[in-house]
Amino acid sequence: MPLSIGALTVLLSWVTVDLRTVTL
Repeated sequence: MPLSIGALTVLLSWVTVDLRTVTL
């Protein structure tokens, strides 16, 4: 299960970065 959680966290981090880049 930890692997799935890690993947979700990574995906969320990528999404947040994308949103930040778009806003900037």
